[in-house]
Amino acid sequence: MVKSIQDGKSIDFDSIAPKLDAPVQTEVLARETEMAQNKILYSAKLTSHMNRAAYFETNKRTVKSNIMLKFVTKAMDIKLQGDADFTTTLEDPIELLKRIEQFMKKSADAEYDFLDFWEANQMFFAMKQEHTQKLDAFQGRILETG
Repeated sequence: MVKSIQDGKSIDFDSIAPKLDAPVQTEVLARETEMAQNKILYSAKLTSHMNRAAYFETNKRTVKSNIMLKFVTKAMDIKLQGDADFTTTLEDPIELLKRIEQFMKKSADAEYDFLDFWEANQMFFAMKQEHTQKLDAFQGRILETG
């Protein structure tokens, strides 16, 4: 699971499934013996492969729950649960981490419209007409700054 998270993609167990080797012996008795040995080895490898795939699926759920419980803030949790893919695509911890990264890099919270408004008001109210400045020039300065 750690390797797949580092690589950013899930392991495709179908592509690494064990295959039954064909016997290379030419004699009939030796060929049958080799085929029986290959079947035993294939059966053991297939059992190990199936167990590994099952453990991987179990670990995916465990890793997702650990990410959600230990590393995701309440605000991020609300964003993730509001996402349409939360119960489907985001069950995979790799996709979950990618979505969290996407939210962290590109967030609507970073726009701070209220603070921009506040700073503009402060600048406006702090602006004063100089003693030598005429009213028309002061009005022009307000329009340029505003």
